[in-house]
Amino acid sequence: MLGSQALLEFTVIGGTVNLASRVERLTRAHGEGSLVTDAVRGKLDPRFRLVAMPPTAVRGVAEPMPTHALRGFEQ
Repeated sequence: MLGSQALLEFTVIGGTVNLASRVERLTRAHGEGSLVTDAVRGKLDPRFRLVAMPPTAVRGVAEPMPTHALRGFEQ
């Protein structure tokens, strides 16, 4: 929590938030509306249709990061 008792603001900080922001920026580089990481992909319902994107360098991550574009959901 940041601020005083009269004015409170909440913010989220940390490595996970930084990574999410950097993956969001990759949507522009890949021309995609939504991307998910391998970690998120592993938790998704298998009915989500995903397409692998080329691994891309992400600041703060040692190896190029594989991401997957969300292409739909099978009913």
